[in-house]
Amino acid sequence: MSRLNVILKRSAPRNIPSVRAEVSKHERPRVTARFAAILLLAGIFICEGCATKTYGRMDALTDAEKSSMTCGDVAAEMKKTYDFMNQVGRGSQASGADVAAQLIDYGIGNEKEKKAAMDSAGQRLAQLKELSIARKCGAPAG
Repeated sequence: MSRLNVILKRSAPRNIPSVRAEVSKHERPRVTARFAAILLLAGIFICEGCATKTYGRMDALTDAEKSSMTCGDVAAEMKKTYDFMNQVGRGSQASGADVAAQLIDYGIGNEKEKKAAMDSAGQRLAQLKELSIARKCGAPAG
């Protein structure tokens, strides 16, 4: 041992713990099974929201729309509704988001969203057809 080390060792106060003192096992933070499960569930819920597709909705016809629409407007709205239904049908084809949704919620969220979008479009289309018949616009398309 060098002379400097001997001098420092003798002059060091005895009540100060060594810098090299190890932290006991009881003082170390550890990840418990409960904490890991909570983190896993939080991750699943976050991913589930990201994996579900959204298609939007078609609003039902209001009384103001019904009273102001001409036959041309009705035909144009029917075309928009058919386009929306086709878009939802194309959008429901398999993609990377579908794979994630299948892993997380077995695709149930995507099916619910698709059904809600198609139901809203079907309701609007039925109203448009009734309005077309009431206005005697000719045979409604579809």
